[in-house]
Amino acid sequence: MSTPAGDPDLGSAVSATPGAWSAVLPPTAYGEQLLLVVGAACAYRPELWSADEHQLLARLRAVPGAVRQVIGRLAQRRSGHMPRALLAGGDERLVTELSDCAWCIVDPDVISLAGGAAALVTAAVLVVFGDDRQDLSFFPRVAMGRLQLPAGSRCAMQLQALLSGIVPAAARGAAPEALASRDGLDAYLAARTARAQRLQPLGRAVTASMSRALAEITARAGASWPLLGAHLGAARHWSAVLWAARACLAVDDPRRRQALRALRRAPLSPRAAGRLWEEVWRAAQARSARMISAHVASFALWTPGERSRWRERARQPGQARAPRSRWRVLTVRAWLERDGQGLVVAQGEGVEAHALRRLRQEGWEGLHAEGELWSALATTLFWDEIMMKVEGVWVAPLQHWPLDWRRWGFAHRRRSALSHAAARLIRAPAAALARAYAQLGEARIAGWFTPPPRAAAEAIVRLMPGAALVRLLMRVLADPRAASGLPDLITWRGAELVLWEVKSPNDALHDRQIAWLGWLSSEGIAAGELRIDERLPTQASLFAPEAVASRPRSAPRAPRTRPARPHLEASAVRAVAGADWSFSLAAAARLPECMHHTGAGQLGAQPLVRIDQWNGALGAGAVQGWDRPVTAVVGVPALAVLVVRTRRRVVVGRRWYPLPTGTMLAALLAPEALPGGGIGLCARLLERRSGFLVPAADAAWEPVCAPAQELLSGDGASRAGWVAAPDAEPLRPERLAAAWGCWPDLAAQLALLGSHAYRLAPGTQPGTITVAVAEDAPVLWTMNDPGLMRGVLEKGLASHPS
Repeated sequence: MSTPAGDPDLGSAVSATPGAWSAVLPPTAYGEQLLLVVGAACAYRPELWSADEHQLLARLRAVPGAVRQVIGRLAQRRSGHMPRALLAGGDERLVTELSDCAWCIVDPDVISLAGGAAALVTAAVLVVFGDDRQDLSFFPRVAMGRLQLPAGSRCAMQLQALLSGIVPAAARGAAPEALASRDGLDAYLAARTARAQRLQPLGRAVTASMSRALAEITARAGASWPLLGAHLGAARHWSAVLWAARACLAVDDPRRRQALRALRRAPLSPRAAGRLWEEVWRAAQARSARMISAHVASFALWTPGERSRWRERARQPGQARAPRSRWRVLTVRAWLERDGQGLVVAQGEGVEAHALRRLRQEGWEGLHAEGELWSALATTLFWDEIMMKVEGVWVAPLQHWPLDWRRWGFAHRRRSALSHAAARLIRAPAAALARAYAQLGEARIAGWFTPPPRAAAEAIVRLMPGAALVRLLMRVLADPRAASGLPDLITWRGAELVLWEVKSPNDALHDRQIAWLGWLSSEGIAAGELRIDERLPTQASLFAPEAVASRPRSAPRAPRTRPARPHLEASAVRAVAGADWSFSLAAAARLPECMHHTGAGQLGAQPLVRIDQWNGALGAGAVQGWDRPVTAVVGVPALAVLVVRTRRRVVVGRRWYPLPTGTMLAALLAPEALPGGGIGLCARLLERRSGFLVPAADAAWEPVCAPAQELLSGDGASRAGWVAAPDAEPLRPERLAAAWGCWPDLAAQLALLGSHAYRLAPGTQPGTITVAVAEDAPVLWTMNDPGLMRGVLEKGLASHPS
């Protein structure tokens, strides 16, 4: 491969330092980047490419730089096409050359890559990088410094060689399936394309994808999972396609069991095998489930925490539980709330951030890192051993990581080098860390790896026992998946270092976290559980001091009730147009006057309150379970409420129910801790059993909808009538359609809407019904009855993120 005539001089890249890539590889030189990748792929493995593909490469070298730049821009885009108007000045000569180069298809409005050219680019990227997660954006990111290649690293030296026209020799040894032959490459790309398609439940694409995937998986029955390069095999993607297609089938569909049987005999990755055996265990009877658990617990694919869970499942009734290690437990009391997503927040911040701030007040330093810091620290300290030459692990010119990285056998293939590096780390940990940072620095490396903060790394190697640190890092290198259960916080103070797993009141340790806490305690590493508990007395005293003073200290705590498990088929009111609880009320066009006076600007973390929890009065104790007083009852104007119907967690329908004329939604104003700090008034909508605004068949609960004069008058006696829905329901357009005889036609049309939001309402003309949907909704209309008409959703409904 040589530098094309007339192109910028890229040969100087050999003498360039890794920090000056932008000088030799401009970030916007898309044409030269594409030529570099395709040329390197054809020169590195020439036997993989057909004569037509070699001809495409020759034409790419021969076209002018402006044409090659446009082709490079198309290759950079995921869609592979761009509007013709983006061409500078609409140069007709450039358009003609693009049409004649065999790389592009020029339409009146769009320019796109030809099918053969797009396939060549996709295959070339895989051959050059050896990783299906990489694409041509690698070069702009390196040129702009977003990804940095360490000085002297294999990837940096290979890139310098390619820029100077030197193509490295192909790797020796057996190559992965995708790189062994052209048939294997095509099979892998076809499987990856099938996996990228999104499957809709009960759709035609599910049947086609499942048939193809089932045939591919059945043909591989009994084959072993390769220990090297398995992620570059088609079986990985076909098993994922079959699993996804199985999840889209009905629960009683016999093809679900057929797919499960095929997957049990197919080669699977450790993660996929874990999901498979979890499914098999759930479908088994009690006795069979214990036998399966006892058998599965001996598999080598489990982490220690997962293996202990399987052993617990295999325990016979009456058999003693396995003893659990003990660790320290620290309780921190805080004011707890829930945000709009239902996550627990402690005094306006996450529980981990709050725990770390409270520890810092006692003189501790630290950070919230979880398992990512330990993976980064292991990679930093054993960088040379990770990047060492091992047969069969380097199969591509610009490969960032060895083929066995984060996979089985990685530590075993480097056991001798890792043992010597571990001995040096135990003898002189500070020197080993200083050498690693001098080599790598603190910048982001290509891929996912970023060296940990220098202060935290120095505290760990200084305060943690050397042998225990080495064993921990070796476990992370041998199985990086296990690092996900390591504690959340790393804290140090003086000569102490403690690892903390932070939990909120309703959260519990899972198996991996229990296994890690027990292992750390057995290794002499201080670790424990830090629980964030509710500060009930202080929280109550901020709102009603007299209530706290009169509360007896020996009052029993109310028992906690476990919420009922949701049914497979459910419906619920998810949003209110004009007063959506996921947005600030200050953005609404119309606000109640009293809310302007009190300064309430948002809905509370608990957006809905059951009306039977409210006693109808104001002040302290107005809502059951609240320690904050209710300040006022306000009416919130709204257009409609959205009901979302789900079946097995899949949305099957969305319908807007408009509020009757002259009605508003009832809301309570009460103080609450704000996410940004401090206390402010927030509104919460009242809800009751459905039957008025929303039919009982569509949702169990609905927001309280009451006449505006009742809400604005402040009359306490009138609120007693809000608990039960009024007897007279609003006008239901579907009942009109049934009376007029056009309901079958309307029901068939509603079935075609699927998950698109719609609204039914009487039409503007007498004797008509309007089905309103978003103006750009791709819906097929089949209504023939003149009384059924199509409408457009109001702006407040169509723009809502339903």
